[in-house]
Amino acid sequence: MKKNQVFHKQESPFGKKLQVLVQQTASLLVFSKSIRAKLILAFLVPVVLIILLGFVSYSNTSGTVIGLATKSLETAMKNGGKYLDLMLDTIETQADQIVTDIDVQNYYTKLWNKDDINEALLLIETGKKVNSRIMAVTTFNHNISEVMILSGVEGSSSFFSNTTFAEVKDSPFVKKLEENPTQGAWFGWHKEYDSVNDNTSNNYSLSYIKLVRKMTSMETVGLLIINVKPDAVIDLISGIDIGESEQIFIITADERVILNGETVEDSDIIDQPFFRDIRASAGASGTESVVWQNSRFITSYYKVGDTGIILMGMTPESKLNAAARTVIIMTVIVVVAAVIIALAIGYFMANNMRKTINLIVAASGQVASGDLTSTLTTTKKDEFGKLTSSINSMISNMRALIEQTMAVAEKADCRNGGEQESGHRFHTEHLGRIPGNSRIFGRGHCIGPGTDGDHRGSFLQSRGTEKGSCRYAAEHQ
Repeated sequence: MKKNQVFHKQESPFGKKLQVLVQQTASLLVFSKSIRAKLILAFLVPVVLIILLGFVSYSNTSGTVIGLATKSLETAMKNGGKYLDLMLDTIETQADQIVTDIDVQNYYTKLWNKDDINEALLLIETGKKVNSRIMAVTTFNHNISEVMILSGVEGSSSFFSNTTFAEVKDSPFVKKLEENPTQGAWFGWHKEYDSVNDNTSNNYSLSYIKLVRKMTSMETVGLLIINVKPDAVIDLISGIDIGESEQIFIITADERVILNGETVEDSDIIDQPFFRDIRASAGASGTESVVWQNSRFITSYYKVGDTGIILMGMTPESKLNAAARTVIIMTVIVVVAAVIIALAIGYFMANNMRKTINLIVAASGQVASGDLTSTLTTTKKDEFGKLTSSINSMISNMRALIEQTMAVAEKADCRNGGEQESGHRFHTEHLGRIPGNSRIFGRGHCIGPGTDGDHRGSFLQSRGTEKGSCRYAAEHQ
């Protein structure tokens, strides 16, 4: 490796663009000759920082919004799933109590002799007790719509149903129960029973079905069906708030799909690869980003115990990003307003400064050319006002100084011209003006005695010239 070789950290495209923008702004500030341009560009520097803040805020907000939404969705699914698990577990417990109830066992397992009046009366009394037991479950659990026992014993009646176990014993849900006879199972449908009993799936949302078996021989003597009210699921879903455009699914093991409380026939959600992965996963809950119906969703799920039911919530990422886009929109609005205000303030301040500076430059040029009559006028109270006042004072002091100098020189020259031999006669003749701003005030002839005889002198005095000189000429005769 070469010793002079230097490695640089790769910069992001945004960082490069920002660097170029700052460099261009700095170069404009350095090379611009106009005060107005410099002021405007100086005001625009904070605008660049606002733009940077907007991009950083958008990036952070986008990640934060999605992160918070993911956490919220996970929490909502877990809480909703636990509530559903508790509700279903309560129903399972009540089902176990029913199938093991002594009156239910006696009613379906005892060999009743209906010819015996006492046994016949006892059978009727036992049936009433079973009926009361079932009604108590329905009354005290508001999530249950109906409880039915389909009789599997000849001579014994079904409860709250006109259908017998023999009519549905070959249905898929019974076959499923026979795989593990001691356990009940949750189903989304019992279509075979509905078709026989003129019932519809709109009357229930979920069903818990369990075989009624003899406690001694484990022989099947009936079938217990407990239906859950549709309102129970609707209330559960309405209590889960995961934001707008939420989609909350309850999907059963037999592939009944309930979306936001409504059953969806032939839903394609169960055929999606991501849902098959969720169902096959070992985890009880999880969150992932999936694509469904050409949109990307944050999906969180919760498996409700060993029921085979999956509670799943889906939130479109586009809705979450909309909150982050609000930040960038507000940033754009603030940046545009800041640019307009910066341009307006810079233009106004630069024009005022330029006017004052131009007045000062013009007055300085007049003074430099010898005109001390210039006077600056301004209403400003700031530093430019103080500068204008100082320049006016300077011009006034220069004018007074020159006038004093001219007056002193004039007096000195006149005094030298007047201090001649005593007895001289002085005669002044006014001659008028001459060009060049010079003025001849008088011309004198002096005649007087002298050692060399009489002599005549002429004397010129001028005012208003730059030198302010007096001239004396002697004419000897």
